[in-house]
Amino acid sequence: MKYLIQICFALLVIGGLAACKDEKAEKAKQLYDRAELYAERRQFAQAIEIMQRIQIDYGETEYGPRSEKMIDDYRGLERLVLDNDRQEIRSKFSRIHRALDNYRVRFLSYPITTEDMKKLPSVVNPEWVDPWGNPIYYKPTYSSNRIPRRAPDGYVLASFGKDGLPGGTGQDLDLFYKDNKEIETLFPQD
Repeated sequence: MKYLIQICFALLVIGGLAACKDEKAEKAKQLYDRAELYAERRQFAQAIEIMQRIQIDYGETEYGPRSEKMIDDYRGLERLVLDNDRQEIRSKFSRIHRALDNYRVRFLSYPITTEDMKKLPSVVNPEWVDPWGNPIYYKPTYSSNRIPRRAPDGYVLASFGKDGLPGGTGQDLDLFYKDNKEIETLFPQD
């Protein structure tokens, strides 16, 4: 009888451990699935964060090693998407530049007002939005104080990244063009 009780107790402990292990695996799977949803939406930072949590909290489950591989994959995809977005904004800046230069040839200066901007070819008007849906910043510039304010001889274009705010890194990194050349900042340090 004593052995029977010990066997029953051992079976209960083993069954409890198995149930606990199954519960951990189920939680890891739920997190893994959530991370994949974030990745499908191109929200790689959130997906990576969840995968890292799986590694820490559920590393002993089958999802621990899988999450490690997915972190590398998501980082690669994040770089690829960011490169594509950067290339798209550069292409838009190039098309806008051509339209602005055509405007300058026709009107002897770059546009100043909203009414002036309406004179740009209609194919360019939709181009004033960056890949993240934020407006592209345009400002006419002057090479010297002697240039009349009604006849700017230069311009600056800017995209402030995914968040639409100045400053940031990754998808929030700003891109600036001055007279069709990429520049580091709108406000150079002297």
